[in-house]
Parts: sequence; C-alpha cells; structure tokens
Amino acid sequence: MPLSLCFVTTDLLPPVRSLKSATPAKCLGALGGTGFRQVFGTIVVSGDLTEDERTLAVSELLTSATRWSGARLLDALLIKDVDETTDAWLGPIARTLGFSRLETLPVAVFPITFSDEAAYLKSLPHAAAKYVRHRLKKSAGVTVEVVTDVAAMTSELVALYRAQQAAAKTNSDIFDAIGDDFFAAIHAAMPDRTIVLAYRIGGALVGFMFGLTDGATLATKYVGLKQPHGREHSLYFLNWMTVIRLCLTRGIRQIHVGQNSYGVKAMLGCTFERRSLYCRHARRAPNFVVQQACKHMSFANIDDELVALGAAAPYADRRTRPHAPLEQASTS
Repeated sequence: MPLSLCFVTTDLLPPVRSLKSATPAKCLGALGGTGFRQVFGTIVVSGDLTEDERTLAVSELLTSATRWSGARLLDALLIKDVDETTDAWLGPIARTLGFSRLETLPVAVFPITFSDEAAYLKSLPHAAAKYVRHRLKKSAGVTVEVVTDVAAMTSELVALYRAQQAAAKTNSDIFDAIGDDFFAAIHAAMPDRTIVLAYRIGGALVGFMFGLTDGATLATKYVGLKQPHGREHSLYFLNWMTVIRLCLTRGIRQIHVGQNSYGVKAMLGCTFERRSLYCRHARRAPNFVVQQACKHMSFANIDDELVALGAAAPYADRRTRPHAPLEQASTS
C-alpha cells in the first residue's frame, strides 16, 4: 500500500492553501488555521522491486523527506495508517532512521459475504438483528438521495461536517480539517470513484456519506450527521443499511468504515484491522522524548469502546469474530 506522509509544525503559522515540492515524496497540499501546519505526501513503492531494492528506495525517500521537512522548519514527520503487512517490512527501515512506532486505532472493515439484506440480518445474532430492525423503524420519513451534482451542494456538506466536528468531544481539526471546496474537488477529480449519499427531512439536509470506491471496496471516508436528528431518526443505522444495499447492487464486496464507534461496528459484523503510525521529530532531544513515550502509549488502549470490548474485539488476526453486546453499541 502507499505510505501516507504528514509533515507537521506546532508553530503558530498562517494557513497554507497549497504547497509543492520536487522532493521524491510529492507534497499534495497543506492545511492550517488551527495553530498547526501540515503538508501531506505519498510514497508509492513498485511491486516489481526486490526486498533489497525496496529497502534502499524507501530509505532514500524517507531520508529526503526528513531533510525536506527540516529545511522548512516542520517539526515532525509522520507515516500514517500503516497496515500490518506494510509494517512487517517498513518497521526495520523506519527504526533505523530514528522513527518510533505507535499503535493507532484499528480500521473497521465489513466483508459482504451474503447475497441480500435478509441474509445479512439473518447472519447477526437474534438480539442484534432485532435491534437493527427497531432502529431502522425510526428512520421512516427520511429521504435518501444518491448525489450526482456534488458541486451544487458541497457547501451544505462542508457546513454539516464542520458542525459535527465542532460538537465532537475530541478536537480533530489537526488531521480532519477540510477546505471549502473539498468534496467538490475530490468528486471532480474522481467522478467514477466517488459515492455520495444525502439524507433529508422535509428537504433539509440532516446527514451524508462521502465515500470512495475502486469497484471492489468502498471506503466511507466522511459521514456527517446533524443532531438531534441523527439520534432521533437513527441516521447511523439508516446510512449503514443504505450503504450495504448500494454495495449489493454494485457488486462491492468490502466496506471500510473508519476508526470510531467500535462497539456498534462489532455488533454489526465488522472486523478490525490493526494500524500503526511512525513518527520522528526533527530535533534529537524531542525525538528521544517521542521514542520513550511511544514505548508506553497505544491509542487502542485509550479508546473507551475498544477497552470495553476487551478480548471480544473482533480483530482480523483472531480466529473468531464475536459481536459486541448491545449495551456497548454507541452511535452519534
């Protein structure tokens, strides 16, 4: 998989709309306005390389990226969302270059192994299926729309998403802030890969799902639910079933559903795939502190729902995939 890079500075700098560089790790853009500045980049490694060639190539690219960020007073370089397969070969390279590994939140993945909606509900434990049906009854009166003109309603999508982020318990603007034309720009660049669902009550937008697909997998990248409508009309469950129906219609066999609400996702039949992050501070003393902290930290150990699931958390590297008790299923 591609390596996702994030260069970060904690200095109070003005927002940067876009930034380009000739560095081998191509910088795609920058976000600002929260007291942090970020520059994102991607390293793509050819599958034709031998193991030694891959080690050399990635080492050189990460070294170049580190020098590039240091020259621009960017404090830290992060390699984000590293899956277990990549971690096996990336870990030794990253540690040699002074990076520290931190286990982050797992990605919830839902495999579609059934032929229709009825078969899916039948695959759930009786109590879970009954619970889902009950929640879906509350969504009566909500209209569902597959959006084709994303540009026309991008301001609505952005406003709803920002309102949801502002109301969240944890401020995630450092990593999740979006620009005014964010959704429209992605759709314009990848119209055949973008799927957008909108949920309305009386014509007013109360929820949406913005996803990307390669034809086999759908990643529900952004979901926005307006409150209190989301709770009152069970929009989370309506969106879940709508996405499943859409995937069945289009032959999509797997859904990536993000890194939150683990209790309800376990109940709905998801598995969890582990992820990690590698980080390196540009200065030696702070990097030593980072190294020591990473030895004792794990995001998975501080997420309330993952902690509550405990050994029942349905990680993909475990043989069984138990469902969470209903009392652990929380949504917003």
